[in-house]
Amino acid sequence: GNHNHAGDAAGIEATKAMEKVKEHAMNNRDTPQYIVSCASIEVSGAAAVKLPSVENMKRTIRNTRARKNVGHALLTSYLDLDIPEEFTKTSKGDLFLIYDSGPTNGRILIFATQKNLDI
Repeated sequence: GNHNHAGDAAGIEATKAMEKVKEHAMNNRDTPQYIVSCASIEVSGAAAVKLPSVENMKRTIRNTRARKNVGHALLTSYLDLDIPEEFTKTSKGDLFLIYDSGPTNGRILIFATQKNLDI
């Protein structure tokens, strides 16, 4: 008989949204935050809960661009600056970005290692 998968419509919508995110990442240099925002606005509430976390979506964008050699986003403002987690630690895994006030006017970023602070 007829077999209906209407209950998975949100999952299908979320999968299509992620494909659109990857396409957006490859075809322009908008910031990952902007691309994630666009994707989140365009999906239904049911599909939004099936999307990966914001950090995972941003990682997908960075990985997609790295594979396709698109390059990093062009920033138009420091407010758009999204620092990937791999740039917040030293090559030994020690915390390097010790403070980020967040994307606001007067944003403050403090880079140091605990070893440097102890000197």
